Amino acid sequence: MAKKRANKNMRNEIAHGTERGKQFVDSLLEQYGDMPISQLGSIISENEQAKTVLIRWMMKNSGISLERLAKYLGCMPQSLRNKMVRDSFSFDDLVICAHACNCSIQIKNNSQEGDDGILVIDPMDFFKSSDPENMILERLHELDQEDLAAKEEEYLKLKEELERMQAEYGFK
Repeated sequence: MAKKRANKNMRNEIAHGTERGKQFVDSLLEQYGDMPISQLGSIISENEQAKTVLIRWMMKNSGISLERLAKYLGCMPQSLRNKMVRDSFSFDDLVICAHACNCSIQIKNNSQEGDDGILVIDPMDFFKSSDPENMILERLHELDQEDLAAKEEEYLKLKEELERMQAEYGFK
């Protein structure tokens, strides 16, 4: 009987922790989602959740859902929420998140000496050496193709609706 009670208490604690995690992530999105990128830097430097704030900003501005981003990262949505609560994203995760959100990671040389070049990190080049079996690249390619197919389907529906309206109202 005591074991059942302990298991029930543990499930309740997990459910409560999950709910707190969702609330935390949602509050970050509400707080920083509409902020222009020029102001985001100062928020990131003041916040202990710098990577999470950046990823949430990218998600908000690209319209990608937490569930879709989790697929890009190859994890469950709850695992992604946990990463957000802990701000435990690797650089690989940041590269994948940027790609999924149609953003890029750029490193700019600000020194007075040398080239003022900008290095743009392309996931396809970035993961070639660290992903010898191409698992990450294949997942990214597959999800990109799904996104492209969904956009094509949406386009065709809108095109049909436009053609219907043109026929109904007699305009071009």
